[in-house]
Amino acid sequence: MRTFIDTPLWNRPAAELSWRYYLGAERGDVSPYAAPARAHRLAGLPPTYIGTSDQDPVRDEGILYALRLAEAGVSVELHHFPGTFHGSNVLAPDAAVSRRQQAELHAALRRALTRVL
Repeated sequence: MRTFIDTPLWNRPAAELSWRYYLGAERGDVSPYAAPARAHRLAGLPPTYIGTSDQDPVRDEGILYALRLAEAGVSVELHHFPGTFHGSNVLAPDAAVSRRQQAELHAALRRALTRVL
């Protein structure tokens, strides 16, 4: 978390609490299976979709992860949604940008599943 620490639906205390619940007692050296962006080697990972919002405590990490994946030769789609915040598509599902977020995510899932099936 760098630029936006506190946003309407997500803030640093909530993020830290979610990490404690997610990782349990094993919070020291986080496995890349739990947090892929912390992996040292990213080559060979599957195609990845990353969506970021303007006001999101994890925006910078999402962008950096997308850049690292691309540098490692991984097919990555980075979709940035200006004017949004973490969870805004849930809070305002009928907003045009929320509908676009959902449509782009669904399209990425269709492409991924078409490759697999």
